[in-house]
Amino acid sequence: MTNSVQQRTSGPDPSPVPWRRARNWGPAGWAMACQAVEVLTHVVAGIIVARALGAAALGDLSYVMAVASALSVLLLFGTSDVAVSLYARGAASAQAIFTASVRVWVRGAVVCAALATLFCLALDLDPSRSALVALAIASLIVNGAASLLFLPILAFESARHDFPGVLATRLLLFVGLVLAAYHGDVQHVLCAYVVAAIALTCLRAIHVHRRLFRLRLARDPEVERMLWHRGRKVGVGTVFGSITARADMLLLGGLIGPAATGLYAASYRFVNGLDAVTIAVATGLYPRLVRNLAGPSGMPRFTTFVGVGFCGSAAVLCLVPFAEPMVTLVYGPEFAAAGELLSVLLIAGAAQVSIAFIHKWWIANVREGLVPRAQGLSAVVNVTLNILWIPSFGALGASWATVVSQLALLSFHGVALWLARPARAPA
Repeated sequence: MTNSVQQRTSGPDPSPVPWRRARNWGPAGWAMACQAVEVLTHVVAGIIVARALGAAALGDLSYVMAVASALSVLLLFGTSDVAVSLYARGAASAQAIFTASVRVWVRGAVVCAALATLFCLALDLDPSRSALVALAIASLIVNGAASLLFLPILAFESARHDFPGVLATRLLLFVGLVLAAYHGDVQHVLCAYVVAAIALTCLRAIHVHRRLFRLRLARDPEVERMLWHRGRKVGVGTVFGSITARADMLLLGGLIGPAATGLYAASYRFVNGLDAVTIAVATGLYPRLVRNLAGPSGMPRFTTFVGVGFCGSAAVLCLVPFAEPMVTLVYGPEFAAAGELLSVLLIAGAAQVSIAFIHKWWIANVREGLVPRAQGLSAVVNVTLNILWIPSFGALGASWATVVSQLALLSFHGVALWLARPARAPA
């Protein structure tokens, strides 16, 4: 079989390359650039909605997006990083890994749609809000397909060719958001998200089919078992993480109202942006981490990967004194009250930066079983404190609950890393 035919069936050569060579950072940089565009889009979209439609509209949008985000963990259920690891290591044919991921995505889409329907019926939402939930779920499912196609792009370091498509579809989204702001309707905002997600999915499908491997289904039960066996551990942890991230927004929306939720959402969008940047950097470096763990070059030092996260945490803490001016500058004086919330949430954001890198490290070392334990502890702390503090302190109570839960999560990982350290040789 020639190399060209082999690449069309199994993907590019996943040979390990030394971690520290400068040229290795180019592919990771393009992966980070693709996700940086997504981060910028997320931030600018929030600004457009907040300035054009007001705090109440941002609260409605954030509420339905929180519902979709809470269900998003069920879509690929923790298999993304595992799939990237399988692609990068060449553990099976690319089509078999792709097929296994597609089957997970289809099951997850059905579950998300069913749970969203039950959510609307249980809360007896009015038709207009139910339509918002339906559009948010549609955007979630289509974006899940786009993410599924990004996994081989990331693993085979082809993000440079994905970047123009990401940029074009984000510009399309901006046009849709401007039109939605002109009409003054949150439904139009969500329609813009759906259209942009469909466009990105189509472009990525063309990219993978033409440059990496033929997009065809080739089921391999062993690959499916491998993907699901490891991915479900991460998925359970991600469910707990989603509870931690969304319980505050859902409880605020139900107990306090859309105005307070909008202020909290405005401040939390800064933290979400920082979290997205962190994930972009960690994800861009992850394929190289996996390859070096699998290859003869040996395991990179712990500080090479996780140390980047610790530095990022220190940088985020430096932003705390500037929280109120940042909110006023971005969202306007109407959101000045969110400055106090942001100053608290940035502490949680600093912890999340280090946590994101530690999670990737555990998965690369096939220690993903620690993830659900850590996230479960954080979820219990977060939900308990939100229930206790939101009725009395409102959005500020939710902010401090987030800080305490993230510090508890970071402490768990610190203890686990200390226990997992290699033993010193006797003198």
